[in-house]
Amino acid sequence: MRKAILTASLLATLATGFGGAALAATSPANVLPLAVHHSTAVTDANIPTVSITLCVPGYTDSAHCQTIPDILVDTGASGLRVVSSVLNSTLQKAFVPETYSGKNVAECLQYVESAVWGSVSQADVWLGTDPTKGTPPANAQYGKSVPFHLIGSSSVPKAPSGCTSTGPIQDTVADFGSNGTIGVSPGALDNEPLYYTCSSTTCTKVSLPAASQVPNPVGKLPTDNNGVILQVNALSSGNAQTSGSGSLILGIGTESNNKLATTTKIAYTNSSYGMNDIKLQVGSSKASTFDADYYDAFDSGTNFLTFPSFTGMSTVSKSTGLFAPKSATSVSMSVTDGNGTASSGYAFTVASYTTTTLNNDAALSQAGGEDNIVLIGFPYFYGKTLYFAMDGASVTAADGKSTLTGPFNGL
Repeated sequence: MRKAILTASLLATLATGFGGAALAATSPANVLPLAVHHSTAVTDANIPTVSITLCVPGYTDSAHCQTIPDILVDTGASGLRVVSSVLNSTLQKAFVPETYSGKNVAECLQYVESAVWGSVSQADVWLGTDPTKGTPPANAQYGKSVPFHLIGSSSVPKAPSGCTSTGPIQDTVADFGSNGTIGVSPGALDNEPLYYTCSSTTCTKVSLPAASQVPNPVGKLPTDNNGVILQVNALSSGNAQTSGSGSLILGIGTESNNKLATTTKIAYTNSSYGMNDIKLQVGSSKASTFDADYYDAFDSGTNFLTFPSFTGMSTVSKSTGLFAPKSATSVSMSVTDGNGTASSGYAFTVASYTTTTLNNDAALSQAGGEDNIVLIGFPYFYGKTLYFAMDGASVTAADGKSTLTGPFNGL
């Protein structure tokens, strides 16, 4: 679930010129370097990004492919979405909409406070390899003719009124906050998207067959297709840095570099691919429980730790909406997963940040924001290796003998 807390105006001075997480030639074919930084496309804090390569189906040359940096990695949603304006003019024309019943297909995806609208097109999606840079390795990971959401595409009419019930359409890079998103939640398809078929002037809501819907692109890969791992480096200079780094690793237990660690706790997700409830508390105060109505999830697409205020964590900065405790405060956490299994021993820290820090640093590991939705956002990911196994996928357990079946989070 893509959700940003800080306003763009607060962070408007943050264009430091990074070009995105480049596809490193030395990385294994199933590893995408991950960057947390500010760039011309990304101005909010805690936005984990990778680069992907889109090609016109069947092609691998530079005339028909484009590598796109600054794609947000979102473990709270499924599906690939790219802002159309970042594509060169050749690809904008080449990526024509899918059709259903003879009409162009469009999608509306509603976020918590906004929505995106555009055509559904198809591309060969290369993850971890740029096929234009020489012969791809034998184990290159790419999906053929994968439906994806082309945000702001001019090939469909403007969004119908039903699309904007959660907030305004964000179809530019500046409004969207990145060049696109790659949704890698445990869901094979995103939860409750709205699909339409369109004439030249109007669009009508339609029930679209699953094969034509926008999928989690990882599920379309040839081998490393049962989930992903986010491995994010800890910050080395306190709780704020100008940038952060890590890896998006494709597959779980499918290669020598993506096996489940023996210390990993398995938490099965519910039908919304989150937890049934999460309990938070500070010190010895009574724990506050937030059930599935709040969409409890471990969500890299939310850039802060968000939850309603509770005893021991209630001071909020009026200018930012972030919690502002007098000193860094440890919050203990227990989760009840989709199978009703409770586990504890988790924790995170929430600290207060100055405006100067917020205006200069892209990586904030202790930032929490007051909201009525509980999302364990990207600050929790620093210094951890977290697993997201897809719905119905088989994953070799840490013992190397038994098999686990997704959907689950490895925490």
